[in-house]
Amino acid sequence: MVNIMVRQNGKYYGPKVNNMDIDFEIVEHIGIITPASRYHPWNKEINVVSWNGGEAKIDIREWNNDHTRMKKGLTLKKEEFFNLLEVGREYVNNAENTDTEE
Repeated sequence: MVNIMVRQNGKYYGPKVNNMDIDFEIVEHIGIITPASRYHPWNKEINVVSWNGGEAKIDIREWNNDHTRMKKGLTLKKEEFFNLLEVGREYVNNAENTDTEE
């Protein structure tokens, strides 16, 4: 488990829970959606994360390179993640069909 501070140097870096520390464990790294760059030093990642000792869930959010700071993100159960993938797949297929008809 990694223990992080919610606020550092007066800046907000993660979800606030009554001014307490938040425990998290990245159980599995799935992949990087958008890599960090010179002008934006955060990776947008998909990971399996356990928050505060809870059940590990699929998590989409931006992290700094050493995973000590994060921004707000989206946490999904496995079934919700599969539904998201299906909705995305349908959207892409419909967009491709629309482009072909023009």
